[in-house]
Amino acid sequence: MSKPYVLSPAEEAFAEHLVASGRYATVDDVIQEGLRLLREHEDASALDRDTLRRLWREGIESGASNPAGEMFDRLEVKYEALARDHAS
Repeated sequence: MSKPYVLSPAEEAFAEHLVASGRYATVDDVIQEGLRLLREHEDASALDRDTLRRLWREGIESGASNPAGEMFDRLEVKYEALARDHAS
């Protein structure tokens, strides 16, 4: 059963512009496309959250780690020494 929905004047003008430009046959088509895109966005957001949770869990389960700052400090010392040796 179809229900009427209310668009703001700006939304209605935009939808009618899309129809007038030939991109869509009807305002209903514009609304359906908007809902399809919104569903895609929601699905992608859920997938991203699930992926982040999985990767976080894998990182935690992979064991102990060194703080990034310590690693960068060691690399900086190493490459400064290499640069000095190369300059000599």
